[in-house]
Amino acid sequence: MTYSLLFSGIGYSIIQGQFFDHGMAVLCGSGVFLLIRVLTSWIYKREAMGAGDVKLAAGIGAYWGLTHILYSIYISFILGGLIALIVLLLTDKKKTDYIPFGPILIASSWGFYVVF
Repeated sequence: MTYSLLFSGIGYSIIQGQFFDHGMAVLCGSGVFLLIRVLTSWIYKREAMGAGDVKLAAGIGAYWGLTHILYSIYISFILGGLIALIVLLLTDKKKTDYIPFGPILIASSWGFYVVF
C-alpha cells in the first residue's frame, strides 16, 4: 500500500508539474522518519520505529507536497504524544510497549487536508 501511494504520488506530481516540490517532500518526510528510526534504535538498542512509517511519510509527501508533509509531521507528533499519554495513563501498557504510529500519521495528514 505504501509503495502504491508513493508511486501514484510521483505520477500525480509529474502530471501536475510539481515534481520538485513533491520530490522534496518525499526526501523531507522519509528523511525525518529515517533519522528518528536510526537514532532511536541506536539509543534504545532495539527497533523503536518501523520502516513502514518511513515509507508512509514518503508516500504522503509524494502525493500532497512539501507544505502538507511538514504540517502532517508536526501534527502527528503532537497527536501521537497525546495518544501515547492517554494510553499509558488509562491502560496497562508500559513505556516499553509499541504504539502504532502509522494510523496517527494518516489521521494527521487527512485532518490537515480537510481543514486546509
